[in-house]
Amino acid sequence: MRPAVNVSKHTGPSRARRIVKYGDTIISTVRTYLRSMCFIDHDIEHCIVSTGFSVLSPIKGTVLPEILSYALSSDYFVNEVIKNSIGVSYPAINDKKLLSLKVALPSTIEEQLQLYNEIKSKTT
Repeated sequence: MRPAVNVSKHTGPSRARRIVKYGDTIISTVRTYLRSMCFIDHDIEHCIVSTGFSVLSPIKGTVLPEILSYALSSDYFVNEVIKNSIGVSYPAINDKKLLSLKVALPSTIEEQLQLYNEIKSKTT
């Protein structure tokens, strides 16, 4: 196993250009049928991902990060991503198309928090 290497957005590989922070959800934009995504649930510093991922950041004060992550991992959303991917052996979706897809969320932070607490209590 190789040790971790510290790189910056400017010194890393040309494809390592997307900065990730707490509350983001990263989604692989290639082979979308594999459902490769991750919610960043802790503070991290200097985390950069490849341009093969989209980094989705919730609007602070409007969208609860955890609820956005649940919505993005839903069958409905993943199937929309798959339907909008292009290619056969290496299907992919571009950021612009991915960001144009709709996600249904409760309209207030209070409702989102209530839903999150309900999901959390039922899945613990």
